[in-house]
Amino acid sequence: MSRTRHLFRQLRQESHKSVSQFVTWLSKQAEYCDFAERKEEYIRDQITENHKSAAMRKEFLEKHDLTLTKLLDIARAKEAAERQANLMEDNPASSSGRHKDGCLCYYKE
Repeated sequence: MSRTRHLFRQLRQESHKSVSQFVTWLSKQAEYCDFAERKEEYIRDQITENHKSAAMRKEFLEKHDLTLTKLLDIARAKEAAERQANLMEDNPASSSGRHKDGCLCYYKE
């Protein structure tokens, strides 16, 4: 294994980085590895093995015929859902039915 491939295999997603940032970093590093037509496969494998979330790694491993595109769709959707859930927790509806941002919420009790 070449030194550049060894270094590529050592890359891990940092806790504050999104999957899009991680794949950009991997893509840049892969340019030095001579992966040719298998570049996306190696990037997909690297994300599967080194995503910051153990739950996401498990989900990736459960999928059959997982392409890099499908993996990114899953990961980005999960990240978006997590951001939305965090916003909901940080910005709960007040007793007036309005969020701190002024959004009026309708719900039945």
